[in-house]
Amino acid sequence: MTSTDSDFPLLVSEHDTWISVEPLIGCPAKCGYCYLNQIGITAQRPIIRATVNNTLDALTSYLKTSTGGTRSDLTPVSIGNYTDMCMTETGRVYLEEFLREYACRRINRVVCLVTKAKLAPTFLRTIAACEVPIVFFLSQSFGFESGTRLELGAVSSPEQTLQNAQLVSEQPNLSVVHFWRPFLAALNPLDKLVRRVEELRSAGCQCSVVIGLKGEVTNANLHGLIGATDRRTLSGDELFANDMWNDLSQIARDTGYPLFRHTSCAIALARHEAEALGTWSASKAADKCIPCSCPAQQRSRCAMRRGEAKSSIALNALVAPELGSASWELIDSIDGPAIKIEGSLNEFAYNRLHHIVGVPVITDGITRQKAWLGAFSSGSPLQTDSFND
Repeated sequence: MTSTDSDFPLLVSEHDTWISVEPLIGCPAKCGYCYLNQIGITAQRPIIRATVNNTLDALTSYLKTSTGGTRSDLTPVSIGNYTDMCMTETGRVYLEEFLREYACRRINRVVCLVTKAKLAPTFLRTIAACEVPIVFFLSQSFGFESGTRLELGAVSSPEQTLQNAQLVSEQPNLSVVHFWRPFLAALNPLDKLVRRVEELRSAGCQCSVVIGLKGEVTNANLHGLIGATDRRTLSGDELFANDMWNDLSQIARDTGYPLFRHTSCAIALARHEAEALGTWSASKAADKCIPCSCPAQQRSRCAMRRGEAKSSIALNALVAPELGSASWELIDSIDGPAIKIEGSLNEFAYNRLHHIVGVPVITDGITRQKAWLGAFSSGSPLQTDSFND
């Protein structure tokens, strides 16, 4: 792929948890479970497809409503989901410039970074000085300890991930979360879970987000790790070691270490806010909320959010500009007030509307636009598949 071959992915789009900004394409690592393998952009040096100013112009424009105002929701911004921004000099230099300009433009949104890279103290000090609140998601599968090479390239070992966490936690404006994926039984023997939780907590991780295996399994090493106890979740969108999860969540509760099943919960904890998307709602709680090791104070924040109700007038003011002439109605659902739309929406439009209105959105179907559907958009039936692979 070159910088002019395709407009996929979009420079700015709305994912399940965050607004995704993609100025660089191509990841130097090659991980057996990564969605980027499906589109052939792993084991590649990243290509810059938009300048920092052009990217931020596009983001600023995207954050406007159709009536010219600025969106009132505070959905985070994530940069570099089709690369690893921290793994190459190209990515790090771009990120530093991006954050400086982001701060100058006073975009009042948390920035999220997912990385497997080895992080240098000087780099972290530089981006911390930009005074932008950043949540680092340090991805670590513990594949190194299984003896199976799932990750190739300049990726962090478990020990290096702990060192990264310590370095990030020492800097102002930076928060650190462990991204525990893919959570398969073969990668997580019971006799190692207590030590892993204790080490992650001691290194400064505020929590872990535990995610199963998503997408088609094409890597032979990974396929060989899938066991009888790795089963489809209630939502059907991932293979997950549910029996081992029960053990892990109990260990986390016993040690007071927060453990979540969705990235939005980790962001909420890091920001001392209620979770914004409704993992605590009646339709999601059994799978994404109740089983988690969540601090009592954080559950209280979400309980207060659950008790809030937007008026029909307020919801209409938010929905109408987004849907235009499309037919919709406000209904009562198991989760409280919800927006019901006739017909289907594309995935990014669905996510944008869900983030803006802050209540469930029900449609006849969702047109997939990236390598996976998120935990919330996958709640509606998949109508069409427009993913360019």
